[in-house]
Amino acid sequence: MGFLKTVAAGGQTWAHRMRMIRQVVRIACAASLFSGCGFLGVKLFQEPKESYASLWYYGKAAIVQFTSDRVSVSSEFWSHVSPYTYSGEEVEVRIKEVEAVCEKHFKTFSKRLVSWLQQAGLLSLIVFGAFILFFLIRGIDTKKNKHLSGRKIFPPRILALSSRLKGQASVIKIGHLPLIRGTETQHILVSGGTGSGKTNCFHHILPQIRKNGQRAVIVDTTGTFVSKYYREGKDILLNPFDERSQPWHPWCECKDRFDYDSLAQSFIPISHSDHENYWRTAARSVFSAILEKEAERKSTLELVKLLLRSTLPELYKELQETRASSHLDPSTDKTAGSIRSVAASFLECLDYLKDTETPFSIREWVQNESKDDSWLFLTATPSQRAVLVPLLSAWYSIAMRSLMQMSIDLDRRMWFISDELPSLQKLKELETCLTEGRKFGACALLAIQSPAQIEMIYGHHNARVIIGNCATKVAFFEQDPTIAKQISQIFGEREVEEHQEGISYGAHQMRDGVNLSSTKRIRPVVSASDIQSLNKNVAFVKLPGKAPVTKLKLKYL
Repeated sequence: MGFLKTVAAGGQTWAHRMRMIRQVVRIACAASLFSGCGFLGVKLFQEPKESYASLWYYGKAAIVQFTSDRVSVSSEFWSHVSPYTYSGEEVEVRIKEVEAVCEKHFKTFSKRLVSWLQQAGLLSLIVFGAFILFFLIRGIDTKKNKHLSGRKIFPPRILALSSRLKGQASVIKIGHLPLIRGTETQHILVSGGTGSGKTNCFHHILPQIRKNGQRAVIVDTTGTFVSKYYREGKDILLNPFDERSQPWHPWCECKDRFDYDSLAQSFIPISHSDHENYWRTAARSVFSAILEKEAERKSTLELVKLLLRSTLPELYKELQETRASSHLDPSTDKTAGSIRSVAASFLECLDYLKDTETPFSIREWVQNESKDDSWLFLTATPSQRAVLVPLLSAWYSIAMRSLMQMSIDLDRRMWFISDELPSLQKLKELETCLTEGRKFGACALLAIQSPAQIEMIYGHHNARVIIGNCATKVAFFEQDPTIAKQISQIFGEREVEEHQEGISYGAHQMRDGVNLSSTKRIRPVVSASDIQSLNKNVAFVKLPGKAPVTKLKLKYL
């Protein structure tokens, strides 16, 4: 029965479909025939009556010639077609003369009639084709989902053209797509799995930043950007293991106690755990106090010796009259030891710094208002990364904090770039920079593999703030379905009206029918499967405001 049921369903639906097609073709044929006949009728109606009279008398002469050599012709007609004028109703004219005159008019009329028939046939074909095309467009429109609200997806070239025509195109572009002018300070977030094209996207943007003479602070933990963009003698590089590095020590960034506390928090970030956060708070207090204590000598060697190598009683003695002394009380040696252990885990990187009397100041470099277009590279190789992460994070935080201490300037542009943001510690200044940095000219270009990485470091709420304040989103391929779904949610949802077709059939033709219905649904603008199916160097881009989403292919650089 299953086989017969399938055959019956296929046959009935096919037969019904053929009947509907026949009805459609019949309508198109009727319309084309009506238009052709109508055109021919109008032309025949407009033809002078002498043409029809010529046809009549030509035929009459052909018949009468067997019995007579003359034929009666209307005097009015004959006066029009011959050079003579006659009175009365009819006149007798020789048959040969009638045939000669009428044949001339008849042939002219015949040629026009053939031309009209051809034009009527062509018009019928055009009308038939137009009806079929109309039915085709209506069919496509009937099946196509209708956008009701939310973002649309546009081709990148149309979006770029629209932006230029409106005068909104920025000098910074992603591939061929310009950003919206002025939104560089609303920040860019790039996401995607390993090898999806994130770094290549940076290679499209960084040359434009340099071309426009804008400064940048770049965290490079792979060496990719240094090898391609570092200019010896022009740019600045910080890495205690690199011979090209500028000397640095913590005191060149500090002017008062607030700066010491801020620097300590850059090295030892706040933890999500309240229990662990106590130890970190105490460690920050100790580190800040030591920095302030050693402010006159400014010796990194002495700082490390006191912080990491001295005994707890020696450390307590040095800090006895400071605000950190309560954390190092010898009577609570276990607590003091734990605090020192926490501090050491974050501050061992200072052991690689050398004493210097001519340090490079990140703060002074950022706040230098000259037309200098140098870049600052904060670097570490993959093997050095584990040791230098606290130092890189502190340098990055200092740069952000230094910019936020300047005067408001909406025309200023200072880029903060990291192609692996989760490789750094939690940055206290990052959230402030993203939410308030626009007024100071801060432009962040950040890359992550997934929102989950940010949540692990910053917590759910702060991760939402970071992602939400990056107005331009660029999403490359992501294989994991959970991560792809998170990225999909960033692009938002849209309301669409979806059309569905239902077919009913039965033994009698009266039961056959097709039902069309529409339903309003909420769909993602970019689905998780869309993100999972992206090719390398192809990304979905969401610009700020109400701009449509676009799918962009980037050339490999």
